[in-house]
Amino acid sequence: MSDPKQDILAKACQIVADRGDDYGPPSEHFARTIDAINSVFRDKLKEPFTPSEWGMMMVIDKLAREQEVPKYDNLLDIIGYAACVHQCRSVEFRL
Repeated sequence: MSDPKQDILAKACQIVADRGDDYGPPSEHFARTIDAINSVFRDKLKEPFTPSEWGMMMVIDKLAREQEVPKYDNLLDIIGYAACVHQCRSVEFRL
């Protein structure tokens, strides 16, 4: 019998790898997104967002979706975005 925790982690790992192949490392992809957001909202921000902060915002978005309609896909994406935040922080903080 398979373990649901291991199953969802394995699936998230595969999805993160696939997305990396399509869009590049999260630190680079999120940086492109954040550059646009920081530009649009520069007059409202005290300081610019970082790529890892963008990843956290995506986790928050998935949590909000999960509140509305609980779905396996939301949990899968939360795991994937958490991994992306870790990758971004490893670049930002040179971990």
